[in-house]
Amino acid sequence: MPKPEHPRLRRVACVAALCMALLALGAATVCGIAFLRDRGAVFHDIFHQAEARTGQEIPLLPGRELRLWFTPAFDRLSYVGLGVAGSAAAEGGVIRAALYDESLRQLSSREMPLADWLETPFSYTYVGARLSLRQSYCLSLIWVDGRGEIRLQAGMPTARNGERLESGTDVPQALFHYQQLDMHALRGWIASVLALGVSFLLFAVYPLACLRPRLRQALGWVGCLLSPVMVFVWTEVAQMQGVPWPGHVWAVLGLYLATQAVIGLLCGRSAPGQIAVTLFWWALGVISALKWGERAAPLFAWDIYTAGTAMGVLGGYAAMRVPFLTLVSAAGAACACGVSLFYNVRLRGRRGKRCAGALAAAAAAGACVWLFVSDSNPLQLSSQRALAWNFQLAYKNNGLTASLLIESGSQFSAAPQGYDPQAVRAALDGAVEAPFMDALADPPVNIVVVMNESLADLQAIVPFETDAPVTARLRALAAGGISGRLRMSSLGGGTDGTEFEFLTGNSMAFLPPGTTFYQQHMHADRGNAYSLASHLKAQGYATLAMHPEHPDNWGRSRAYPLMGFDRFLAQEALPAMRESAHLVRGRYGDAALYRDVLAQLRAKPAGSRLFLFCVTMQNHGGYLPPAANIPAVRALTPVATPEVDSYLSLVAESDRALGELAEALRAWPEPTLLCVFGDHQPSFSQAFFDALAGEPRDALAQMRAYQTPFLIWSNRGDLAPLEMGDISASYLGGLLSQVAGLPLSGYQRFLTNARAQWPVVTIWGAMDAEGRVLGVSEALAASATLRGYEAAQYNLLFDVEHKQTAAFE
Repeated sequence: MPKPEHPRLRRVACVAALCMALLALGAATVCGIAFLRDRGAVFHDIFHQAEARTGQEIPLLPGRELRLWFTPAFDRLSYVGLGVAGSAAAEGGVIRAALYDESLRQLSSREMPLADWLETPFSYTYVGARLSLRQSYCLSLIWVDGRGEIRLQAGMPTARNGERLESGTDVPQALFHYQQLDMHALRGWIASVLALGVSFLLFAVYPLACLRPRLRQALGWVGCLLSPVMVFVWTEVAQMQGVPWPGHVWAVLGLYLATQAVIGLLCGRSAPGQIAVTLFWWALGVISALKWGERAAPLFAWDIYTAGTAMGVLGGYAAMRVPFLTLVSAAGAACACGVSLFYNVRLRGRRGKRCAGALAAAAAAGACVWLFVSDSNPLQLSSQRALAWNFQLAYKNNGLTASLLIESGSQFSAAPQGYDPQAVRAALDGAVEAPFMDALADPPVNIVVVMNESLADLQAIVPFETDAPVTARLRALAAGGISGRLRMSSLGGGTDGTEFEFLTGNSMAFLPPGTTFYQQHMHADRGNAYSLASHLKAQGYATLAMHPEHPDNWGRSRAYPLMGFDRFLAQEALPAMRESAHLVRGRYGDAALYRDVLAQLRAKPAGSRLFLFCVTMQNHGGYLPPAANIPAVRALTPVATPEVDSYLSLVAESDRALGELAEALRAWPEPTLLCVFGDHQPSFSQAFFDALAGEPRDALAQMRAYQTPFLIWSNRGDLAPLEMGDISASYLGGLLSQVAGLPLSGYQRFLTNARAQWPVVTIWGAMDAEGRVLGVSEALAASATLRGYEAAQYNLLFDVEHKQTAAFE
């Protein structure tokens, strides 16, 4: 009988296997009790808890029935949950909940005392039956023998995966969002138990495998094939405390398998590849978990690309509490590595053949990576923009590996063809400032910029009638100032792209698709944060940014200080956020935000210069249910829908608030310049924008869906009315500096000259001064000016070694 190799190691392994068995038994007991107690419960939360603040509050009154319809996404339900926003003087009685099918046949019911119902984050009614995915069901609520009022919170109207969500009889024209509650923790525990159990079994049968070499070899090959699954499980348990299983998981497992094959073939044994892949991805999962706990953000690709940042991330978590399942994942990863050592398959063959096999495996790994980073998106994954805006959900659904690969696809921008730093320098130095005839004689004391969320003048694109004015004040102000149309690179979203273009003068047309510059590319060590804020700060302006939302959205809290903003006031710094009177559909209203803007003007020292950049949130989609506390506006046109009417009502409310801001500034003692523009058009159906595009369907007509209004207005009335026509958002910052009578930087002078020749440059195309529209690649091939624009932007953003610093100051 052959003797086992490394007998001491085997004895240690036996002790470890016993410990793993005990841990697996305990975990299995806990998970089994919890799982059996809920009978495999799948929760459906009709009111989306994460977005509860953004929806409509619905009153539940004593004795009045509230019906909420939904279509299940799963055929097995144990409970149906309902979110509670809060109560106002509610007391006594019981809540009676019942579930009905489409024919209103009662399936189940439940009663709960009001006090118990309000203490839980969701109320639920037991179902315990299979439901049809092709039918709708009704959850009925009645408050029996109570006094006062209970407020329920409606979620965002964003149905997923073809779900049909309808309103109840008591809530007309409302949509309700529901989702499966977070089961990742339970799934992570179950995966841990299974993985530990498999590891224990492998250790336990090792003595038998020593006696039978063929069995040991076979188990080794089985381990090689199962290793990618183990890597995926322990990486996700380490990062998210759970295990997603997305549809693209086969590509992730293929990447793991191909990578371990490359290392194994080069080393001649399977264990090195399995251990290296396991430890690499598990370590990234741990770092992501630690960063998540400290900074509320996962590990991004740039953290890996820059060693200094990665070490900084690690160094900052020395005293941090490590999540329990992350510790469990360490035991599982160690166990997986031990299994690969015990069943180490020798890969026979000549070195040349093994090297050829390694090259083939490397090609397979590269193909797997390409599936994630390719612009063609062959896996139909969520885009980088979704990662940037809601990276928690993206990392949770896609997994760490896929998310990192998707993000890395737009991390780098290649140098333009024929790029020459000296030519860039000559172009920037040779830019001559074109005089602007309508510039102010003296620079204003205050410059206030409002980037209004989803502000668009739809009636200026396709005329139609409404039962009340929508943008009357905006048009009146435009008639007394400088106005025009901004051509955008985004539609229905992508606020960060418009903001980036306005503040920096750079164009999204010259960046990889899906780029989110603040998060991906703006870093202190690159020195690429030049902006309108830093330019005005150098000319004596204090700089302030305001946005009534979470400061980390789009990475603003980190980007704004780099861009030259002295202060950033987000939702935590706006006390009125906690007062419902200032909210419209749960979002901070424009009127309240403009009052905060005026308060900042009053608070500064008299005569001191201030640049205030304000990003609103009131008009953000979706637009159902409609706001109940503002006047309703309805479109008198065949394209009218409840969603369009809701949007028009919001724009009319923004217009009213803008008029109040302008009236207050007219009485302001200091010269103030006001700039207002929309960041993109609202998120409506494609059919609506097809109607806006109209006929003929040429490129210029299609660009109608990518335009918003802008105006520059002085409270002194010293601007001659001027209609600028079409320009890109990237030119608006330089135009504002020109109107203010401020000196321009070399880059701004260059952009002024480029605007005269190519007033529109977006990711959808470029338009020259004669109105001819070309694709970006065609325009670059036809215009040396645009090629110079692209090269200058690359020099600023990416060429650290040859940056023409003087031109960007």
